Amino acid sequence: MPTLAVLQMPAHGHINPTLPVLAELVRRGDRVIAWASPDMREKLASTGAEFREYPPFPFDHDAPPKNLGEVADGLLQFAIDAAPALVADARSERVDYVMHDSMAPWGRAVAASLRVPSVCSTSTFAIGAGVPRSLKYLLVKLLIYAQSARSLPSIWANARRLSARHPISPPRFFELFRNRADLNLVYTSALFQPLADQLDDTYRFCGPSIPELPDTSDPIAATDPALSDELGDRPLVYASLGTLFNDRADFFRVVLEGLSDFDGRVLLSIGRKIDPKQLGPLPANAVIRPFVPQLAVLRRASLFLTHGGMNSVSEGLYFGVPQLVYPQAADQMTVADRVAEVGAGLVMKERDLEPRRLRSLVRTILERPSFAKNAARIGASLRAAGGYREAVAQIEQLKRRFGI
Repeated sequence: MPTLAVLQMPAHGHINPTLPVLAELVRRGDRVIAWASPDMREKLASTGAEFREYPPFPFDHDAPPKNLGEVADGLLQFAIDAAPALVADARSERVDYVMHDSMAPWGRAVAASLRVPSVCSTSTFAIGAGVPRSLKYLLVKLLIYAQSARSLPSIWANARRLSARHPISPPRFFELFRNRADLNLVYTSALFQPLADQLDDTYRFCGPSIPELPDTSDPIAATDPALSDELGDRPLVYASLGTLFNDRADFFRVVLEGLSDFDGRVLLSIGRKIDPKQLGPLPANAVIRPFVPQLAVLRRASLFLTHGGMNSVSEGLYFGVPQLVYPQAADQMTVADRVAEVGAGLVMKERDLEPRRLRSLVRTILERPSFAKNAARIGASLRAAGGYREAVAQIEQLKRRFGI
């Protein structure tokens, strides 16, 4: 029985795409041991994986780092602190291969120390080797020089420290966000990936891990009949800011006011950080829920207002839904720009957080057929990529290549 060690970023957006992959590997007979933070225990255990707890992680979900410099330094520091024990645990479990996150240098250190093959799981766009060609995506959009530069001396020192303890070269700045492996899985399509031509053939685009939904004309009714009754069969605009950034009552108020005359339904998924009373009187066309069955809703939606998380955007595009993206942090700016570049939606800036501007953006997307057409084109490429089944097929090829 092959044994796989899974070492990921302990964040829902990084772990969720891998869950069907791990479940399928378990079904095929692999023993999967997954290390993560305690709040990830239930979802990882649901795949059949054995859960192991990380040491305390340096990032607080409620107070994320301010810039990439802080992120890089925190990743390195965690790798230095955690990797020795992780190596010892993995060695004692006779691990045959490692799957690690693209932002997990400790995973690369474990694989190198054990001298076993590795798989990198990339939950957002892959970073190519040609950083100069990627300036638009990596530097301008993500790296705030003045803030990140303050962390560089510590990053360089920690990179050398990690390299001295494990058989890897000192990782350069951007290597901390890609951590290449023998096989690099990317949960998008080559069509949606920026600068895909700069990536070598160790990168495999398998598309998002979308579970199968009931084959029905009303997918929402299959999971939430009450919500289906409220929405009816009218056109649907769906708005959500994900799980980390859904405390923006100002955003949801603007959506409600700006779309109060929309001839259809406006569905808001607001999480549990906001009291619905903060949003004021509801227009007659609005429905508010803490959470909704997002995949089922997106199968019915005409437009998706989203924060630009890679998983959310991919799910919307998978079903051909054009998007108005209001990015909040991290790689969401890059994802938002890519949606606009491929013509599948528009980017909402802070200056657009005003009812009249939001209404205009929504009308533009809904009234121009090109947005839906381009969203459908990207969606077709995501579906054709194969999803978790293709990811597992690539892993099985890796195992055969290395005699696992």
